[in-house]
Formats: sequence, C-alpha cells, structure tokens
Amino acid sequence: ARLLEQSLIQDLTGKASASDFYQLHIASNDDSLATWLLPALRQTLLEEKIALHLQVDDQSQTHHLLEAGLVNACISTEVSAMNGCLALPLGAMTYRMVATPEFSRQWFAKGIGREALRQAPAVIYNKKDRLHTDIILKRFGLSAESYPHHYIPSSTAFTEAVFLGLGFGMVPDYQIAGRLETGRLIEVMPEARCDIQLYWHHWKQQSAPLQKLTAALLHHAHQHMN
Repeated sequence: ARLLEQSLIQDLTGKASASDFYQLHIASNDDSLATWLLPALRQTLLEEKIALHLQVDDQSQTHHLLEAGLVNACISTEVSAMNGCLALPLGAMTYRMVATPEFSRQWFAKGIGREALRQAPAVIYNKKDRLHTDIILKRFGLSAESYPHHYIPSSTAFTEAVFLGLGFGMVPDYQIAGRLETGRLIEVMPEARCDIQLYWHHWKQQSAPLQKLTAALLHHAHQHMN
C-alpha cells in the first residue's frame, strides 16, 4: 500500500515530492550489484532521472521483499512469479570454487578430501548463502560446523578475501577477471562449478519509469549473460 501510494503521487506529479527524480525501490543480490547491474541501468537512470533505493539480500530471499511490498521489483533465483507479478529470465551467473595457488599448495597439497576440507578455511557470504555449504555437504557429507569458515557479507570484500588467500570459495566469473588464465587463481573443485539462473520479478502494473528500467535490464542481460 505504501508503494502504491508513492507510485500514485509520483504518477500525478511526474516526480518524487519536490525532486525531479522518480524513486524506484529495487532488491538485488550483492554479486549482481557489485558487477553488472549498475552499468546495465546507467543510461536509463540518467536519461529518465530515476533515483534507485536498493536493498541487498541473498538471491534466494529478495523476492520476499517484493512480496512484503518493500520494493517495486527484484532480482531473484525464484522461477515462479507471485500473484500479480511477472518473473522474466535474465540469464545465469557462473560460479567456480577457486583459491590462490599458495592457498591450494598449503591446504590441498594431497588433493581435496574430507580431512583436508576439515582443516582448510572457507569463505562464505553469510548464513543465508547455501551455495558453498550445500556443495560440500552433498559431495563430502560435511556441514558448515565441520570446517573453519569466514562469513564476509560483502561481494567485493568476499572476493578480495579469496584473492588474498584467506580461504577458498565460490566466486562468479564476473569477478575473476582473467585470474584463472594468468594463474593467480586455481579452480580447486571443477565439479563444483554451477550456473545460478536469475529472474527479474516485478508487479504486472508498472509505472512508466519501471517499464523503461525493465527494458534496459532485459536488453543488457540477454546480451551479456549466459
């Protein structure tokens, strides 16, 4: 109701309160925000004078913010749209289990197995992020309580921790930036590689600025994502 009231006021006035900018509330996963999202929206934000109010959560949780009426749209891994909403496929982000060569030599000199994994520190985004923990649980039967791990709830700091050799973790290709080719990173568990499908959820009744933002987002995603 709060978002509908705000949208009505903005539709009547053509802007948000005394500003020339139209406000949109968007929920995104941190990895998208840290990599491709803002470049994809830049031109539309500038041309249409849109001010984003971003909320960040795990990609499996962002649709709950839309359901609660806290955002106008969200990026989510949820494939099914809620009543009154649309869910449009954006594409996939590829994640790989990587570490520095020095880290791999220290902790995985004899290969990756249960005992090595019990000792090697992992880097995990937060408790909601099941990507790393589910892989280790499925393949080796080890829960997160069985091995040391850092919780680093920032996409840029997370990848920096892996680059600094503080642990090994699941990093999206967008942030590896050629480090595998140059040997600065090693894919320590190729079988853990996975594609995370993302979807753009929004209410069927969109404001004109959100329609333009949606069009820009889909255009970029279909050109640059898997």
